[in-house]
Amino acid sequence: HGWPMTRIKSLKDIESFEAIPAENRWRGTCAYDMIQKSTETFAHRPALSYQATSDIDEAPQVTLYSELLTKINQTANCLHASAVPVGGVTSVILPNIPQAAFGLWGAEALGIVGPINPLLESVALRDIMQESEAEALIVLGPMQGNKAGSEIWEKTLAIVDEVTSLKLILQVNLNPPELTEFKSPGGIPVHDFDTYIRQFNGDNLDFDREILSDGVSAYFHTGGTTGRPKLAQHSHLNHVHLTSMMIDMLNYDEHSVALGGLPLFHVNSFFNAGLNMFACGGHAVLLTAAGFRDKGVVQNLWHLVEKYKATYFAAVPTVVSALLEHDIGDADLSSLDFIICGAAPIAPEIFRKFQEETNANVIEAYGMTEGTLFSSGNPQFGEKRIGSIGIRVPYQPMKCAVLDENNNYIRDCKT
Repeated sequence: HGWPMTRIKSLKDIESFEAIPAENRWRGTCAYDMIQKSTETFAHRPALSYQATSDIDEAPQVTLYSELLTKINQTANCLHASAVPVGGVTSVILPNIPQAAFGLWGAEALGIVGPINPLLESVALRDIMQESEAEALIVLGPMQGNKAGSEIWEKTLAIVDEVTSLKLILQVNLNPPELTEFKSPGGIPVHDFDTYIRQFNGDNLDFDREILSDGVSAYFHTGGTTGRPKLAQHSHLNHVHLTSMMIDMLNYDEHSVALGGLPLFHVNSFFNAGLNMFACGGHAVLLTAAGFRDKGVVQNLWHLVEKYKATYFAAVPTVVSALLEHDIGDADLSSLDFIICGAAPIAPEIFRKFQEETNANVIEAYGMTEGTLFSSGNPQFGEKRIGSIGIRVPYQPMKCAVLDENNNYIRDCKT
């Protein structure tokens, strides 16, 4: 891409970095544009690998950049031809499988993507789709002989006829379906995702779309699972800016390899094991459909780092603690530069033990869905203070203040 690499160590470096206008650092106009640019340069490099089980010897399902862009084009064109106008909403209820990437960024290329947690109950799934006025749904189909795997489809089937905006269901089938096309209770057409999108153009987008930087790109549900869902709106510029800044702050490039163990429906993995890699030619590896919830993934993670020559992964403190219960043994972790840890403060002894045993940095970071993902983080190349959320993202002012019980400003916090 021709962007110079940076080594941001301090707030002073951030301020120097900001001497260049932010728009000169953006890597495209939208997620689709950034993926397209990477494909032009890295067509024959792996964009995405899917490790179906936690077995080290399992051969991954590899998607090259050229194939990723083809699938995104086919998904977007299929949705547009079948149900969704430009700017319309597609809900995605999938675990961490390759079709999730095709669905998420295909839907975002056409309109607004609404990723939904597959573990939510039927009523919450319904409320989120109603609130977002979803016109299409990409969802995991029933799995023969797998009760847990079939629950997502059963929960969805129970409520789809209550989502009056819905016009199309694309069912992702992980084993050969007996029925690839049938009606849901509400009479909504149901198609097999893989078979159906293959009929559509994969070379480019069949529709014209003007991307406005403040146009909505995604609805991420947030605020827990009680009451009506809260949908955080992201703009195209949110995705471009956040991705561009994380690439610069953490020096990602085409040699970066991210392991994805957190769920893609959440902003953390959406960027850290998705768009951040796809925007710089890096390689995202999905570690089973269940990610870190698969005990085998945690047990074998050190050898999975070695297998993929992973340079980083994102985790939460409970996962980091669980990883340290498993001996590194003869696993070669020399590729691992750092891990990103957020969601809660990490215990100082876990922080130190992880860095000592792996020789990789722990980057504690702070962010929230409403702020796209990442608001501040400890610098990869500078001093890291345990328990600190580090320094702010470039071009993004941030301050800590004390509020009263009515959320009125009292004073700035001491720093």
